Amino acid sequence: MRQGPKAIAALRRDERGLTLVELIVAASLGLVVVGGALTMFMGGVRSEPRTASKVAAIQEARATIDRITRELRQGLEVRTTTPTP
Repeated sequence: MRQGPKAIAALRRDERGLTLVELIVAASLGLVVVGGALTMFMGGVRSEPRTASKVAAIQEARATIDRITRELRQGLEVRTTTPTP
């Protein structure tokens, strides 16, 4: 089966791919997105030790406040040991 020039031209139009400029633009945009994601990830990794120490300090402060609160609630009265005249 022979195809005419119009059919061959239609096939060539359908088989066209991306131009070099389009590929470079797409690759550049992909690199920008990957670079941004990598920057955010590295920032999270670097700040993790500081965050962990802050969390530990907050937990210790809460435990201390809970202990003080519990001891204050259990106290019924305060007695002094001064001699009476």
